[in-house]
Amino acid sequence: MGVGLSPTPFFMNILTARTRYTEGDRIKEFEREIRTGLHLKKSMESQREAVAAAQAHGLKNHRTIPGLGKCVAVIPEWEFFRLNQKMHRNEINSKDFIRYFQRKFPHLSPNKV
Repeated sequence: MGVGLSPTPFFMNILTARTRYTEGDRIKEFEREIRTGLHLKKSMESQREAVAAAQAHGLKNHRTIPGLGKCVAVIPEWEFFRLNQKMHRNEINSKDFIRYFQRKFPHLSPNKV
């Protein structure tokens, strides 16, 4: 044995009391998580919409690209994928939907159809 070493290994026996939560505490925390989660989702959505609005502003009066046309709507990616899940792609790309989108969100519509 070396100097200062004991024959038995040293174990730290730190036992902390487990925190006991009541059913009311759990429900309260669950409600808080839902509220803050919705708050976070709304703030992230507004941030994505602001980025899309800045992109749309940069594309105003942009020239027509042969084969592609010109940009008539800028949709944030998350909302676009949610729309694709709800509706078919042909419905999203239809002129009626684009006109509705331009009326509803003029700040995301750089050019008219």
